[in-house]
Amino acid sequence: MIRRIALATGLSLLSALTFASTASAETKTQDILFSGTVPATCTFSNVQDGVLAQGSPGDSWVEGAAGIIGSTTGKPGTATLKCTSASSLSTGVPLQTAAPAGFNAPIKQSIVSDGTNYTSTSSGDPFDSGLWGQSNAPLDIPAATDVALTIGMIAGDNTGGVPVPAGTYSYTVTLTATNL
Repeated sequence: MIRRIALATGLSLLSALTFASTASAETKTQDILFSGTVPATCTFSNVQDGVLAQGSPGDSWVEGAAGIIGSTTGKPGTATLKCTSASSLSTGVPLQTAAPAGFNAPIKQSIVSDGTNYTSTSSGDPFDSGLWGQSNAPLDIPAATDVALTIGMIAGDNTGGVPVPAGTYSYTVTLTATNL
């Protein structure tokens, strides 16, 4: 009986060694792909609203552009713009949200400066051909650069018209940054 057990053990051991050497581990590989799109973005920060004022008694317009294009009236708004890729900046016509009855504003114009260049837009002709007669071409905004902007606006009648009525005036100027 011991011989049979020894013989069976020996055959089992020999069989395991023989088949183990012919079996091989199978290796599989798989590539995992990663992809995505990172959009170009622009961010406005440090936004400060402007203040409208009448330049002189009898003027038929309100303005918020002191220090920009030589104006001394009101206070311009300011903002910082930073884009992840080269972009352009345009400005919209001021949108009246409040004004006293009787205020006549056939001309509404905004202007934006980056300290060197200007862009402007108006409803109709520019307010004048001098200070307010700036380009309406969009400003070039370089990538990854903080660009300080000064935003001015004027609304009213530049032909003399009726003096600005007393009351509260409010306008919104929309800036649009477009990635190139």
